[in-house]
Amino acid sequence: MTVVDSERAELSSHYARVLIARATELGAEREGLLRAVGLSPALLGNPRTRISAAQLGALLRKIWVELDDELGGFGLAPHRFGGFALMARQMIDSTTLGEALRYSIRFYNLTSPAIRWHLVEGPRVRLELELLDPRKDTEHFLAEFLLLLWHRFGNWLVGERIPLMQTAFNFQRPAHWREY
Repeated sequence: MTVVDSERAELSSHYARVLIARATELGAEREGLLRAVGLSPALLGNPRTRISAAQLGALLRKIWVELDDELGGFGLAPHRFGGFALMARQMIDSTTLGEALRYSIRFYNLTSPAIRWHLVEGPRVRLELELLDPRKDTEHFLAEFLLLLWHRFGNWLVGERIPLMQTAFNFQRPAHWREY
């Protein structure tokens, strides 16, 4: 196995490949993206390469800034860079996780022309994501990433790990399913 950041190489390079491919389709410079996170074309092309969460985060941030799109070009239309930070600052003042989720859903459903969130409350809460043009996300990166992000962000907000009882997607199990 090839390891890029030996301290915490925990993620498949699949995610970096999908992000870089989409960003370059939209005009970002491939070599600059690779350089920003310390990847060579050979490492990126090797499906056994593992990358750290820090490297993936740096790549995401660079793409978001370059494209001015926090959806990385996978949405129907861009969601301007800075929207998540603005929304998160407001969520921090919520007194419950439910209140925070309802606020974030309202925020994104008002500001994003690309996604719709739904919260189904009951004995078990269900958070649902709808991509308004799923053809822009053929590798399902955005769907997977946003649901993962919201789960981890919710954990951070309440200061504890929230167990996932079930996950369901409207696409076939991806080749990288073991990452989850």
